[in-house]
Amino acid sequence: MNGFDFPRVPVLSLDLDGVLHPVGTVSWGEHGVLSLGDAFCWLEHLQRALEGFDSVPLLVHSTWRLHFETDEALRAHLPAWLAQRMHSATPRTHMARERSVDAALHALGARASVIVDDEPRAFASGRAGLVACSGHSGLAAPGKVQELRAALQAAFEQLAADV
Repeated sequence: MNGFDFPRVPVLSLDLDGVLHPVGTVSWGEHGVLSLGDAFCWLEHLQRALEGFDSVPLLVHSTWRLHFETDEALRAHLPAWLAQRMHSATPRTHMARERSVDAALHALGARASVIVDDEPRAFASGRAGLVACSGHSGLAAPGKVQELRAALQAAFEQLAADV
């Protein structure tokens, strides 16, 4: 997707496993995906959370990015709605998760972000905008959609206050 005004909108950085489906749902092999199982069974929760936030681009920081050489190849394995909303993935290196997110945000010129992940220990304690999920319930957990919406709203308010 193009046309995002990164200095004026927050970026939503998204993990997939443990956020949009339970950890262990997808099986990987030497040549890519072996089985998708019930992958993306919680996608509707992300869709609900993003209602009214059409300007927010998605950045994928999931380890899925390491299985595909390009963003286009990654998009081909995502549900259509998610593939269309995805702006890009974080760098395809084995750097620490938080570092890869920060590198991508810097490259985009983003001034605010919200991160959704089932491994909150991968990020600095108290990191603003971090929405932590359980790998067993992801965004389907009670209150997570509202928490994500509140984090996005706070990011927009931060950007407005910085003008």
